[in-house]
Amino acid sequence: MYFKSFYNQYLSQASYLIGCQKTGEALIMDPIRDLTQYIEVADQEGFRITAAAETHIHADYASGIRDVAQKLNATIYVSGEGDESLGYRNMPVTTQFIKQGDEISVGHIKLKVLHTPGHTPESISFLLTDEGGGATVPMGLFSGDFLFVGDIGRPDLLEKAVQVHGSTEIGAKQMYQSIEMAKSLPDHIQIWPGHGAGSPCGKSLGAIPMSTLGYEKQTNWAFNQPDEATFIKQLTTDQPAPPHHFAQMKYINQHGFDLYKPYVVYPSTTEETLAFDLRDKEAFHGGHKAGTINIPYHQNFINQIGWYLDYEKDIQLIGDRETVQMATHTLQLIGYDRV
Repeated sequence: MYFKSFYNQYLSQASYLIGCQKTGEALIMDPIRDLTQYIEVADQEGFRITAAAETHIHADYASGIRDVAQKLNATIYVSGEGDESLGYRNMPVTTQFIKQGDEISVGHIKLKVLHTPGHTPESISFLLTDEGGGATVPMGLFSGDFLFVGDIGRPDLLEKAVQVHGSTEIGAKQMYQSIEMAKSLPDHIQIWPGHGAGSPCGKSLGAIPMSTLGYEKQTNWAFNQPDEATFIKQLTTDQPAPPHHFAQMKYINQHGFDLYKPYVVYPSTTEETLAFDLRDKEAFHGGHKAGTINIPYHQNFINQIGWYLDYEKDIQLIGDRETVQMATHTLQLIGYDRV
C-alpha cells in the first residue's frame, strides 16, 4: 500500500492519497479544490486516481470532491447519512452515497465506513485495512473532523455559521455517542485527522500530524469524561467564533461551485474596493496607503481575512507580486476568486 499525507498550513488542513501498488489504483481523501499536488504525486508514483472520498461537508475550505469527478472521471464517495435537508446537492453522476457499514475497495485496500456524527450530522470516518499486504485487522482511521490529535470536532458550527437552531446540543450528544463507539476500536490503529493546530474546527488541536487511538484514549480529554453531561459542557464551552466565510464554505460545498482553474492576478482599476496589505506589521507601520487593512500573509491569513470577505465583491491585495499571487491561490482554496 502507498500512503501520503498533504498538509496546507494556511487551512491547517490534511488530505491524503492512498494507492494499491498491485493494481495501480489510488484514492484521494478530503481533497482541496486545487488537485495539482495529488495528480503530480500519482503520476510520479505510477498511480491513476480512480476515486476520492470525503468525511463530511466542510465549512472551512472549498472541497475538491466534485473536481475529482469531473476532471478525472473518477468515482467519488460522500456521506448519505444525517438529515437529508443538510446533505449534498447537485452531485456528479459518478457519486456514490455511502452509509454506516458500507465498504469501498481501492485495489486491495478496504475502507469501511463508520458513521461518526457530532461535528456534523453526516460525518463519517473510514477504517482502512491493507488486505493487499496480507492484513486482516485495520491499520488506521481517516477521522476527518471527528477525532483530532488531542481534541475532537466542535458541534456548534451549523448553529453559529449557518443558523440551524438547536444543532449544537444535538451534535454534542451525537459526538458523545461517536466517542463511545470509538472506544471499542483497537488501540493500535493510527488516527489520520482532517486538521491540525490552528484550525477553528476545534479549540485545542495538537500540532502532531498523526496519532494512535490508544494514545488518544489515554490523553485526549474527550475519552476521559465521567458522564455525558460533563462531556457536553466541556465540548461546548469556549469554542472560538467561526470566521465569517464559514457560512459560504458550507453552502458551496453542499450545493456545488465553479471548477478550479488557476487565477492570474490583475492590476487594480479602482480604489473603491476593500484593500489588504500583506506585508508584515513592521513594514505596514513604517508606511501604508490610508484605509488599507494589514493582514500579513502567514499561517493565520485565512482565519483573519475570512472575517472581511464578501463573496459578491472584489478585494485588492497589496504586496510583492509573488506574495500576492500565493495569497490569491490560498483565497481560491476557500472559494474566493475576486482578487
